Amino acid sequence: MVSHADRDAYLDVFRNKTGLGGGCQLLFERIDSRPIGKTDLLAGIPKSKRRSAWRTLTRQFTRLRKQGLATQDDQGRWQSIEPTSWAAVAKRLRSNGATERQRRRYEAERKAWRERVEGIGVATTTDGTGVEPRTGEVIAESGEGVPAMVWALAVDPTEHTRAVVAFLLAVKMAIDLKRNRGQRAQRGPTRRDDGYAGRLGGTAGRA
Repeated sequence: MVSHADRDAYLDVFRNKTGLGGGCQLLFERIDSRPIGKTDLLAGIPKSKRRSAWRTLTRQFTRLRKQGLATQDDQGRWQSIEPTSWAAVAKRLRSNGATERQRRRYEAERKAWRERVEGIGVATTTDGTGVEPRTGEVIAESGEGVPAMVWALAVDPTEHTRAVVAFLLAVKMAIDLKRNRGQRAQRGPTRRDDGYAGRLGGTAGRA
């Protein structure tokens, strides 16, 4: 069990890209309570996917063992090892302090956004309610009167939220484009299409 004081360092160790990654974190936590063998690790995975899954698990276990975070007993079972210092492991991986830096960046973004919103006459409370600061009048509540994606971006303008909103908007645009194409196909050729086809026919006739 990771103590509260070591929590940031623990997250630093398992950060994606700079640390060991989320997959290694899941494996570390799964083999934490007792030694686990191959059969138990692959339980519930379809037979057709077990070979690739085992390769992935083996690769993750090797990364954990290299950092002194896992061991293998005489029966081939795996078990994780709690390090003396999570901060030391994070420093070795050069991911130390990443979680705290991300937290400070998000806090700065939220503060800047609150100041910007208050500057145009709208404040946000802790429960996500839009309030006119001079009168205290509720302008909008989360999910009421404001599209959910736009409200999420306004209340929590962090990098993660912006990425989610951008993805959802891209999906919506793709769905709308597909729907419009389907509607045009059902209506058949338009007048503009007929004229273009006529011009092609006339050209072909003259040729």
